[in-house]
Amino acid sequence: MAGARAYWLHDVLGEGDPAIRDLFRVTSTTVPDLPVERAGWEDDETHPRTATEIVDAFRVTWGLIEDCLERWTADDITVRIPQRGADRFTTRGWVVWHLMEHDAHRGGAISLALGTNGLPGLDI
Repeated sequence: MAGARAYWLHDVLGEGDPAIRDLFRVTSTTVPDLPVERAGWEDDETHPRTATEIVDAFRVTWGLIEDCLERWTADDITVRIPQRGADRFTTRGWVVWHLMEHDAHRGGAISLALGTNGLPGLDI
């Protein structure tokens, strides 16, 4: 979830400090045929992340979202932004919505896994 925030906000929209995006870069991947420059935390099973790393990743990427939302105007939210590929565009508003639905979906899966193991679910 935090890696998706960093990818969409930094790589697609050009927002934030590159150091935030670099938190999710890896030096190797366990996914066959995935170039390391496109890989993230989830693609290197030999390096599981600590709770502290995960909490910090959520904290800094939420800060990135807050910074953008405080700074963007209504016009900024709707401007068309080119994406990879011919004639593909997105808007900042679409990216924000996509991140919200992604966080809700993945957060629900985490909550279900916690509940299945007798732990309290997430309060989201």
